[in-house]
Amino acid sequence: MSGDGRQGVIDPRDVAEVAARALLDAGHSGRTYTLTGPEAISVPEQAAVLADVLGRPVTARDLSPEDTRAHLAGWGLTERAADDVLAGMAYVRAGRNALVTEDVPAVLGRPARTYRAWARDHRAAFDGA
Repeated sequence: MSGDGRQGVIDPRDVAEVAARALLDAGHSGRTYTLTGPEAISVPEQAAVLADVLGRPVTARDLSPEDTRAHLAGWGLTERAADDVLAGMAYVRAGRNALVTEDVPAVLGRPARTYRAWARDHRAAFDGA
């Protein structure tokens, strides 16, 4: 549903490290950070990275809003929650979330991890998939 829309996908470990610094260092008090990875990447590009890392095909299906809504309902999401997910996906599809910031490097003093690094580090989680 997000098509080729790109996002600054962030490694959850970077989020955790920034959060820890923000909580433990008073210098971050009152600051607002927009956390992103180092590159804007689409879902099809994420699938291609996973395919490369895993050495097997990985595809991304671009579902219609109706099919997406049906899947979300099947997972137990309310109609309101499904509306919110669909709105977010439309935002991405329109290219409005193709944002990359320097907040992670500024806080951590090192580059944000790439999606590829995350995929390599979590390869074992996909062994049974």
